[in-house]
Amino acid sequence: MRNLKKKVYPFIGEEVYFTVLDNGMKVYLLPKPEFQETSAMLTVDFGSIDNILTVDGKHIEYPKGLAHFLEHQLFEREDSIDVAQLFTKHGADSNAYTSYEKTSYFFSTIDHLEDSLTLLQNFVVNPKFTEMSIEKEKGIIIQEIEMYQDDPDFQLYSGLLRSLYPNTPLSEDIAGDEQSVNQTTLLHLQDMVNFFYNPVNFSLLLVGPFDVRKMHHFLMQNQVIAETEPSFHVMKHHLNLEPVQISKSMRMDVSMAKLAVGFRGPLPKEGEVLRQKIALRLLFSMLFGWTSQIYQEWYDSGKINDSFDIEVEVSPRFKFVALLFDTNQPISMVNQIKQYLKNFSTSPDLNEVHLLEIKKEFYGEFIRSLDSIDNLANQFVAYSTEGQTYYDIPEILQELTLSEIIQMGNDFFQQSDMSDFTIFPR
Repeated sequence: MRNLKKKVYPFIGEEVYFTVLDNGMKVYLLPKPEFQETSAMLTVDFGSIDNILTVDGKHIEYPKGLAHFLEHQLFEREDSIDVAQLFTKHGADSNAYTSYEKTSYFFSTIDHLEDSLTLLQNFVVNPKFTEMSIEKEKGIIIQEIEMYQDDPDFQLYSGLLRSLYPNTPLSEDIAGDEQSVNQTTLLHLQDMVNFFYNPVNFSLLLVGPFDVRKMHHFLMQNQVIAETEPSFHVMKHHLNLEPVQISKSMRMDVSMAKLAVGFRGPLPKEGEVLRQKIALRLLFSMLFGWTSQIYQEWYDSGKINDSFDIEVEVSPRFKFVALLFDTNQPISMVNQIKQYLKNFSTSPDLNEVHLLEIKKEFYGEFIRSLDSIDNLANQFVAYSTEGQTYYDIPEILQELTLSEIIQMGNDFFQQSDMSDFTIFPR
């Protein structure tokens, strides 16, 4: 199979095939003969934080939420046909989502895979929309934004990011706000299509019981070419970091206070994104996870409940960790976390036995994800970076030692800035 590279992961009994089509699109094929259906996910290297650009040497700041707006708009064709209904006619369920750095369009189906694949590529590579369809979509997006403004968990996470990354695109809602949505024009969306919606910025992932050779041949013979070749030099901006806002709060209709404690760390070195993400997750799980002594002390004394969650985000453009939980002692808990982390390396929970227990838990989650077609596709896209894939996680887990994790933790806490955000009951 010309230009099709195969990587085998004997430790988990999986394999990945990779190629780059003539149109520049990267393709990952994950054959799963035991599955009944196939999932396809086409990901564009364009997300919500990419609204500040340098184009042909000119600095341009676009309205917030363009990536999300474009995600909505692509499903509404200029002839008023709903693309989701076209997928349904092929027996496929379709959807899309926008993250900080990417936009993904996907479907899953049992039959008519090739028809759905052709549709997926066509409507993403050469989107068509009009002023009328854009104006119609504005109301829909504003309603979507308003729906989760009363969600305390959404406000908690958003509030923490505003404190950690003030006045940056990362502090803004992925969908933007009512003002930015109303400011969006046909020209704005066309610019984003010209800058980013070209196969050279796409990755296509297929997971399912297909024949690899036949699928590769089909994709080679049916690759979509953009109607206009990119003629712009577009540079994404790094986040322009300001000092964190140490402590912020708001009031909402909640029965118990909600607290988020976050740490903004330095950017990872090239090639270390996945390793640092896993190491930090292991470290924080040992320190604060449900198997840790401090978690049990807090839980038994009623300071926290089972809402306690740990979020670890590491990318080439940002790195932060967040602790999010309900508590009736938010101010005291912030101080306890600060004191605990001053000498975190002496914690009795940082030991080989505990690390092995956390690794087994992480590995168990990984293995279970391999049996869910949608979960596997989403995790593969989320974790794959810089030449490594989601399937590299078991090997990294095995390689990471306690001393390396503690050293990485020392580096992280010495160079990170801490912030907290609280939602108090009215």
